[in-house]
Amino acid sequence: MKETNLKQKAAFTVGSLLDSKIVEADGTLLGHVADIQLTDDPPYVVIALLRGRWGLLHRLHILNPFTEKRSHSHKPVQVPWEAVERIEHKRIVLKKDYASR
Repeated sequence: MKETNLKQKAAFTVGSLLDSKIVEADGTLLGHVADIQLTDDPPYVVIALLRGRWGLLHRLHILNPFTEKRSHSHKPVQVPWEAVERIEHKRIVLKKDYASR
């Protein structure tokens, strides 16, 4: 990754990423950031972005009550932080080699 992209990734607050669009390198919209997964201990580091309706339920801390009533569990779609190429205003662009699910 280029040094400029690392600087771009470092110049944000975690809260500013919420609701940002997640797009592939070609501009295809994958969804929006519903939640952000961080390391457990300080210094906190972003591990993944969570997207989709299950990501939103995870953010609101109400995912488990809904999934326990169903026969199969639902998990938010995770986008690994390493897949992020750059961050633009309310738009997160992924690397070309990231294979979306």
